[in-house]
Formats: sequence, C-alpha cells, structure tokens
Amino acid sequence: MSAGSASSSVYSRSTDSVKIHGPPVHRRTGSNVPPEPDCPHITAADHHIGDARGFSTALESTASRLQIAKKDRPSTDHEWQISLLDELTGIRWENEFYGACSDLYDELVLAVTQASRELLSQSQSYLRDYLSEQDSGTVNRGFLLQGARKLNTALQNSQACQAAALQSWIDKWEQAPGARKSVRWL
Repeated sequence: MSAGSASSSVYSRSTDSVKIHGPPVHRRTGSNVPPEPDCPHITAADHHIGDARGFSTALESTASRLQIAKKDRPSTDHEWQISLLDELTGIRWENEFYGACSDLYDELVLAVTQASRELLSQSQSYLRDYLSEQDSGTVNRGFLLQGARKLNTALQNSQACQAAALQSWIDKWEQAPGARKSVRWL
C-alpha cells in the first residue's frame, strides 16, 4: 500500500471533516417538529353538507368563512340567541355523524379481529393436517374463502351504515327551516 492510498483511507481522515446532520429543521417552527396545517382537513362529507345549505366545523374554520363570520354579526340579542341555537343544532348533528362513524369503525375493527383470529386458528389446523396428510390431498382450504367473505361482508356493512349516517346528516340540513350557511361563533 503506498503513502497516497493510505491518506485516502476512511480511517486516516480527520474526524473534523465529517459532518453529522441532525433531523431536518422546519422553517416555520424553527424546530424538528413539523408545523401544524394552516387549514382544517375538509372531507367530501363537509362539501355535501355545504351543498345542502348547512355547515360543518371544518368548513367554517377556513380563513374566508372566519372573515365572513367576523363581519356578519347579528344586530339584536334575540337574533344572536337564535343563531347560537342554530349553530348548536348543527354541531350536534355533526357530532352524531362522527360519533356514528366512530362506532362503525370500532365494530369493523372488532369484526376484522375476530375474522383474523378465526383464520389464524384454522390456518394452524390446516398446516397440521397438511403436514400429516401430504400424500392424500384431502386437506380443505375453503376456510380462506369463508374468512375473506366475512371480512368483505363486514366492510360492506360498515360502508353502507356510514353512507346512511351521512345521508341522515344531509337530510337534516335539507329539512332544517332557515338553515344558515355561516356560523357566528367568533
């Protein structure tokens, strides 16, 4: 090994030349924690409610709607109370919908867990039978199809119930007399 090749070795280099970078620093926060989003996450459900002359917390938290809410204040105490009751009703409807979605999610997780446990149990039985009866070919794998059907049924039921809850929320807005588009909660 020549002298030139020894100086190019990783082990012969000075430790001062090695730069170790830490986690990335974000410009807005000045730390390695990512910044919070500037605007709320608006879902398709929020847009459906907006189309039905209703409001949702996410829609009303956008910058343009917050500015409108600041400008358009009720002039009398009675109007103020009516607008607050309307807002309370709308927020209750929103909470009912998201509560139903949360319950559906919990039910779906439970169904998936149960189906997965059944599949694991039956897979162990299948493997045991397969190893003991390799030559006979009588081992049944129908449990896989049955498990997939259970999972698919649970998912379809959950999606149907979520769609029904969304439609119920939209129907409430469409049937609400004098539904207001803007929330005045500032």
